[in-house]
Formats: sequence, C-alpha cells, structure tokens
Amino acid sequence: MVFKYPLIVLLFLLLLLIQFAFLPRLAIMGAAPNLVFVLFFVLVFFEKPYAYVWGIFFTVLVGFGLDIFFSLYFGPFIISLLLAYGVVKIYKYFFGEKRGNFLFIYFAALFLLCLGLFEAVSYGIGNFSVAPLRVNQYFFMSVFLNVVSASVGFFLYPFKASRQLTLF
Repeated sequence: MVFKYPLIVLLFLLLLLIQFAFLPRLAIMGAAPNLVFVLFFVLVFFEKPYAYVWGIFFTVLVGFGLDIFFSLYFGPFIISLLLAYGVVKIYKYFFGEKRGNFLFIYFAALFLLCLGLFEAVSYGIGNFSVAPLRVNQYFFMSVFLNVVSASVGFFLYPFKASRQLTLF
C-alpha cells in the first residue's frame, strides 16, 4: 500500500516515454492509442468516491507530462484532463457506484464521452490554429485503438468486486 502511488507515478512516466518514443513508429493508419489517457481513465473510474486529492494530483501530473511532450502551448491537456475528471466524478455522484453485469457498458460509454471531451478541448485550446479538425479514417482508428486499450485496462485492473455466490 505504501508503494502504490509512487508506482502509479512511475507507470505514468513510463507510458509517457513509450507513447512519445515508440508508439508513433508503431501506429496503425497513422493512429496510436493514448495509453496515458487510458491509464488515467481506468484509475479515475475505479477510484474511491471520496479520494479526490490523489485524483487531482494525478490529473495535474499527467496533464503536465502530456503538455511537455505533445503540446505547442502549456495547459490544454491539464484543462482537458480536469474536465474529464470532473465528468467522471459527477457521473459517480449522480449515478453512484455501478456493480454487476453492466459495469463494462458504463465504463465504455463514459470512456467514449471523456475521450471525446479530452480530444475536443485539447484540440480546441492547443492545436486549433495549427491543423483543421477532420473526421476521417485516422479519427476512427484512433477511437478504436483507444477503446480496445481501455477495455484491456478495464479487465486487467484488480478491482475488488464481490464475486461470491449468495443463496439468500
């Protein structure tokens, strides 16, 4: 338990380096998954409802790292991650903790919403003047790769769901 948060920080840094150095060379149709955002979303989705401090810390840390590596300006990724974090927390506040058979459906729908918000805000703030927004095969491949990698993260995350059979 003591090493949980330093290991998460190291994992974020490792994924930033992988995403910056290796994934652009392994891109499919020009698109690569955003592993940093996927890990961020998986951690935020399974975060305890009252653990705001670590969530905001990781949001700012990950946004800072993404801004350093991938942005022309400073701040678009921090703002977009804070908005995505807020959406997840608002969802959990109003709809509560979902358990059971449909947890993956909630996860996937919320992931797509937050990914769209993340991409739209970071594009709108940081790259709007550089390149026009296009919905083409790159866009769809990017969404597909992100959803697949988030699904893998969902099923690999060691959340503690009650899997015990109850008879009465």
